[in-house]
Amino acid sequence: MSFSEYKDKIDNGDTVIIFVGHKNMHQIVVDKNKTFQTKRGALKHGYLIGKTFGSKVSCTKGWVYVLYPTPELWTINLPHRTQILYSTDISMITIQLDLKPGVIVCEAGGRICSFSPCIEQVQRTCLGLEENGFIETCTMECLLRIFDVRTLNMPLLNFDSALSEEISITTTAEQHVKHFKAAEQMEVNSVDASLQEVENKPKKDSVDFKGAIPPLQMAGHTGYLTFATLPPQ
Repeated sequence: MSFSEYKDKIDNGDTVIIFVGHKNMHQIVVDKNKTFQTKRGALKHGYLIGKTFGSKVSCTKGWVYVLYPTPELWTINLPHRTQILYSTDISMITIQLDLKPGVIVCEAGGRICSFSPCIEQVQRTCLGLEENGFIETCTMECLLRIFDVRTLNMPLLNFDSALSEEISITTTAEQHVKHFKAAEQMEVNSVDASLQEVENKPKKDSVDFKGAIPPLQMAGHTGYLTFATLPPQ
């Protein structure tokens, strides 16, 4: 069976929606050897085979309707469980499902997201998705990372010896390049002045700067988000 197609008759192995009332519906997979219990009594699966979808069928204590599992009915009959999602999870779901203003979101569609609190459930979910034809399966964990902004202090390396050696080399070079052009001589003098300015500045043994420090231990695991895509048949 497929949500993209429709059929008239019920066969063994088909998924059927048992309509008892507007707030009392059940989805079953027809198995000719099984019996389904409802508030209207027992309903033998074998009695459904060959019936037309939408038919009114009898139970031992009343009657029910057997409906085709349209996307709307399937969504209503999915098992619903309450799950609190935090902002970090919501933001990732919004990105992965490409949600935007005006987009209609279905609880069961081509691109799905599953939330699982433990990795064992994730493994079973991924196996189930693969068995049912889903592709592009990926699982991610959202962690809230908090950084403390602090003033840090770092010692400075001593480059005095290197500067002195560079100044000495520059001075010796000046004595051998007096025949150079005036522009080149001015450039050498400018380098000497810069080095002298650096040398005359008050020296510091350390420097202060702002930095972000993560905590040693970070709690904040909410669960695992598993995304998958069901390609068109």
